[in-house]
Formats: sequence, C-alpha cells, structure tokens
Amino acid sequence: MGKQDIQEKFTLQELALFLKEEVYVIGADQEKLLFSDRLKKQISLPLSSSGSVNEPVEEYEEEAYQLPYEGQFTKKILVVYSGTNLPVELKEFLLKILSAVDCKLPDIALTSENALKVTGESGIPSLNPEKIIVFGKIDNPIQRLRKIPYELVSDGESELLFADSLEELNESTDLKRKLWKSMQTLFNIKK
Repeated sequence: MGKQDIQEKFTLQELALFLKEEVYVIGADQEKLLFSDRLKKQISLPLSSSGSVNEPVEEYEEEAYQLPYEGQFTKKILVVYSGTNLPVELKEFLLKILSAVDCKLPDIALTSENALKVTGESGIPSLNPEKIIVFGKIDNPIQRLRKIPYELVSDGESELLFADSLEELNESTDLKRKLWKSMQTLFNIKK
C-alpha cells in the first residue's frame, strides 16, 4: 500500500493528529476536501476477512427538500414573502398586484421565508424559477443580491425583484408606484 493510499484513508481531523505544522487549504480544494470527508463519514465500506471491499449495506445521501409552495408554478415565477403566514387581506392584495401583470395563483409558486429556511440553500434552485419576487427582507442567501429595493437584479439564471414587505406596500402609495414600475420592467409591460 503506497503513501497515496494511506493518505486517502485518513480524514482531515485524523491527519491533523500527525502534522505538527499548520496546513492551509485553498478555495476549491477546501470544498472538495469537506465533501470527501462528509462522504467518507456517510458511506463506510467495511472490509471482509479476505481484504476485499464489500458493497455498502446502506447508502446515505444528503436529503434535498422540495420547497413547499402554493400555486402551480406554470409561469416559473417564485414569490417569497417574509415571515411564516400571509394574512388573508395581504394575500388578496398580493393577488391584485399579480393580476396587474396578468398572473394568477396557478401561475406562481408562493412561499414563505420560513419554508425557505427549512429547505436551506437547495430550496430555490430545486424549482429553477425564471423570475423571483421577494417581499420584505428575508433570512436567505439570496438576500445578498439585494442592492437597491425595486431595482431588477439577475443571478445568471433568474431575474430578481426585491420589494418592501406586503404590509408596507399596502400602506404606501409611493411604494406601490415603485413596485408597479419595477413589475412593468420585469414582465415587459409597456403602458
């Protein structure tokens, strides 16, 4: 068994026991090592008495949660609101906003900030939306793309619009105007 074989069998933590100097891992290599360590912990291949590798009894793979949403997502539009629940009056307000750009509930995927938290970073990519509208500030990595409210942003795969919360919009005519201008651009409406 060569030096390469021995090194591949140790995790980073085990190697740290033998090394007296600091070791630095750079960018992409760090992600590969962390994935490799996670994979080794999840799938262990026991050796039989003959020294050959047995097939794993169980395979564990990282669970990917499908993002729960209301609607049928026919137009590939994801609408996210801050918080857990959307009160009836705010849902009606949201549906009025969407009807102005020729969208109904079946056209979108309507979900909450809390649903995104449960699915983690895999939630939004699992749907692969073309357009994302976020109402309010949410606790999700997508929030880092928010620069100026009502300014359209692209992440390379989706067009994003970050707006104020539905509560704030419902109470302010100025915010409704800003939203309408952005929605016209997002949905290519010329009025």
